[in-house]
Amino acid sequence: MAKKEGTDAKIVKTVEKKIELTPAIRFSNMVIEKFSNEFGKIKITNFQNKLIQNYFVYIDKILKEAETKRKFSPKKKNDPEIIWKNVNMLALTQSIIAYSGIGLDPLQHANIYFVCFLNSKTKLYDVSPIVGYKGLEIKAVKYGLNPPENVIVELKYKSDRFVPIKKSINSQIENYEFEIKEPFNRNEDDIEGGFYYYEFKDNPERNKLVIIPIVDIIKRIPKHGNLSFYGGEKIIWKNGKPTEETEKVVGWRKEMLTKAIYRMAYGSITIDSKKIDDNYLRIMEQEKNLINNNDIQQEIEEKANKTTLTIEGETIKEEPETKETKKEEADSVDKEVDQVDQQETDNREDNKEKKDGKLF
Repeated sequence: MAKKEGTDAKIVKTVEKKIELTPAIRFSNMVIEKFSNEFGKIKITNFQNKLIQNYFVYIDKILKEAETKRKFSPKKKNDPEIIWKNVNMLALTQSIIAYSGIGLDPLQHANIYFVCFLNSKTKLYDVSPIVGYKGLEIKAVKYGLNPPENVIVELKYKSDRFVPIKKSINSQIENYEFEIKEPFNRNEDDIEGGFYYYEFKDNPERNKLVIIPIVDIIKRIPKHGNLSFYGGEKIIWKNGKPTEETEKVVGWRKEMLTKAIYRMAYGSITIDSKKIDDNYLRIMEQEKNLINNNDIQQEIEEKANKTTLTIEGETIKEEPETKETKKEEADSVDKEVDQVDQQETDNREDNKEKKDGKLF
């Protein structure tokens, strides 16, 4: 009998043993608690809770990548470490609650991205959101006033046959004819423009065609856009100085122009004021702050004439290539490889957190 009691006690002890929470779950709990303490209690669905954990996975990764670059940047090596305890968590908490509330997932393609900048006033890092073109679609569908059931986006090449059919006395439905005559001979230099088409299957009289010349699409490309993606003429540098020579960079111009039209299409959908909620209001405030952020604008201006590297929404500008910067890049690659190995092992990750100090 005594033996049985000992066995039962052991079982109870096992059940009561505290389960170690993952960093992502601890982060989610911290975000919800911090937001509730500052702005009042908030109801979080299981789905949103999972999204918040995804935000941790994504942002943790970009902070580590940014810290690696900071260490090997001559201008930034004396800046504060880019780690969680040096992040403006109140602002980030508001962003995460708002964007997860409308269903944007940073681990899904082109939903939402974050960029990290040092705030000159607070000396903390602002981790600011940038909505991808797929994220704009999700937002437009959720908050749009009678959003279209389908949005068609196309680029028009010289060899294509495109005939717009505008709504008129002879045609009650706005439409178009589009034929790709030379599918295997569409040169990116021959792109004349593009169009998007709102399709309302149950109410085709509302269908709408918007035609965009190439000059208007190019206006949407950032002033100092990454040539590796957009393509164009790149200045050749020699001995650390620019020359008058240029070389053509092919880039991913077709994909970038298509994304620009997608952004125009979903960005033009009228918002239904009846659908506006707290999450949408927070998003509007976040986007306003991003535009008015002097630190971001200053960083762009300071590095306007330097080589640009862009990774889906995050723009990192670097010094022109010299022997010194090439060595820094090589060292940086080695460092990033070490970090990948670290991220793949939970135990190493936990040990690193203990070194930096647990924030959540």
